[in-house]
Amino acid sequence: MKIDQILRKKMSEQNLKQKDVAERLGVTTAAVSKWANGLSYPDITLLPALARLLRIDVNTLLSFHEELSRQEVADFVNQLSQIAATSGAEQAFQQAEKMIQQYPTCHLLLLNVAIIMNGLYYMYESETAAASLTKIEDWYLRAAQSDDPAIRNQANACLINKYMERSEFDKAQDLLDILPLEPSFDRSYIQATLYIKQEKWKEAAKLTEASILQYSAHLQSYLTLLAETAILEDQPEAVDHLVKTSQQLEKLLDSPALTSFGLRLKQAIYLKDQATLLKTLQDMLQLLTTPWSFDQSHLYRHLPNKEMDPLLGKTLLRKLVEDLENSSLNDYDLVKDSPDFQMLLLEMKNRL
Repeated sequence: MKIDQILRKKMSEQNLKQKDVAERLGVTTAAVSKWANGLSYPDITLLPALARLLRIDVNTLLSFHEELSRQEVADFVNQLSQIAATSGAEQAFQQAEKMIQQYPTCHLLLLNVAIIMNGLYYMYESETAAASLTKIEDWYLRAAQSDDPAIRNQANACLINKYMERSEFDKAQDLLDILPLEPSFDRSYIQATLYIKQEKWKEAAKLTEASILQYSAHLQSYLTLLAETAILEDQPEAVDHLVKTSQQLEKLLDSPALTSFGLRLKQAIYLKDQATLLKTLQDMLQLLTTPWSFDQSHLYRHLPNKEMDPLLGKTLLRKLVEDLENSSLNDYDLVKDSPDFQMLLLEMKNRL
């Protein structure tokens, strides 16, 4: 918690009013009011007396030994997404830096903030300073020093992707070599089985449903890699099969068609198929602007948050429009002069 939050909490617990604190410390009530509302901070010489008055030590007052919980980190990461969507990515970066300054050794925070801000950077690349990438990489490096192997390994995995982007393949391989092999057991499956034995039906179902979503995303990632490889190998039949497999998987597992649309775009660009490219872009517009939910799916009955965040759809649409208008990208050259494309692009902008 911040000093203002601790101050309000402890004053409430001890039935202290702002004027009581002001009198005891020899300051004005207005000064205490600013502290309690986060508008200013107490002078450093007042911290010991303020801590004694609140019956805590200075370390507690300054949150030196405080770690954020997983839920607090998750809530903050969600806030960053909301801030980026409503106020811009730069504002989100500023909030991320402020939080990290408060909790500089919270490796869970460093990792999750780096992951979300890395995604937001590429979504809002046109309005985000390139220096932000350096900050993100620094947060990954700091998270990689964690004593928690899960945090450390995930941070290193993210750094590997960074190194591959810069063609620093030796550095990527060095990190990859220290990552542990995947375990031969599935912990989630064992836990769900144990829940069933304990007659905890809802817990078992919720964990299993979450695992299905996770494995579905992994399968789609592998299909995307295979499709990209088939394009590089100039194997159009293999590409077509992989696109259709992705579509079938989404249908079977009641998931939105984001991955298969991405593959359809790659396929159309590869084949220089103007009609399919335009049709896929039209379908993507429909998907990103239509509320989507798996509320009626029998696969995910026990999971909360069954609707896709409309802000996510708008964010993805904004990124798509930026890519379509980017003159340095040649992917969409085959349709850019088409009147149908210009009308579609205008409609996309109107939906933002």
